[in-house]
Amino acid sequence: MINYEENNPPDIDLDNVFTILQKIFPTLDNSEVSFLYHGSYNVFNVRDKFIFRFPDKHFRNEKGKEMIKNESRILNLLKNYVDIEIPEPIFISTENESLYMGYKKISGVSISQCVEHISKRNKIQIATHLSHFLNQLHSQDLIPEIFPEISFSLKAYKLHWKDWYHKTRKEVFPILSTDQKIWVSELFKRFFNNDENFKFKPCIAHCDFDLSNILVNPSNYQIMGIIDFEETKVYDPAVDLLFFDEGEEFMSHLFKNYKVHNYNDLKERMEFFYNHMGLNYLMFGIENKIHDMIKVGISLLIKRMKSFKLK
Repeated sequence: MINYEENNPPDIDLDNVFTILQKIFPTLDNSEVSFLYHGSYNVFNVRDKFIFRFPDKHFRNEKGKEMIKNESRILNLLKNYVDIEIPEPIFISTENESLYMGYKKISGVSISQCVEHISKRNKIQIATHLSHFLNQLHSQDLIPEIFPEISFSLKAYKLHWKDWYHKTRKEVFPILSTDQKIWVSELFKRFFNNDENFKFKPCIAHCDFDLSNILVNPSNYQIMGIIDFEETKVYDPAVDLLFFDEGEEFMSHLFKNYKVHNYNDLKERMEFFYNHMGLNYLMFGIENKIHDMIKVGISLLIKRMKSFKLK
């Protein structure tokens, strides 16, 4: 959620960041390093030429090492199969005291920073371009090229979400209102009661595909690149198509050109993932005692409840 990430201060020592960067760029001046945002990573602009990402404190461990290794591997393979520019890792460290990944900065700004100024015509242009990218990413032929040893089980997928619902009831429900508990329960009930939700063909999914990770040229809104592939895996294609906030016309043009899966087959799972977003923030915030993230989760949950009447 871009507003949270943009307002979330870095949780890494800035002097330590500069010391690490200066080993790579010996003549680097402090003024040439600027903090951008903090989500799963603390992200820095270096000399306006490179982007460096240092894991959040909760991932400065073995999980963080695996995140960096996996994302680097995926990006290095994926660049050969997609037309839109994606990060190309140049600087990588999986040492305990200095976990990071650096790549050449991709031109442009995230759509979330300029969406209010984008015309209807340009939004249609963006939707069309995104569908082309997703056609490439979601191609069944791509799975053995990027994830040759990964198998996806629909049974395990359903079990995961059943476990997630059990965990939500245990950890998140205690801070929810009665109406919120009823709405969340109905959300999961609808999801589990439709067997069609567990009969899809998996694909390679970005898994964090929102406006904040899509870069455009601010002068003409041409898409310049896609970033943040740390969650990319073989998964449900519906998770990459959650553009409800961009309106019906945007979605219509997106699916007019998206050829891999049918909208009607995806719709209910898309709604589930879209409505589920606030719970992700709540779960992580509660587990790690991050009050601001809990507030964001509640706010997002309330917003979704107003948009989607489940009964």
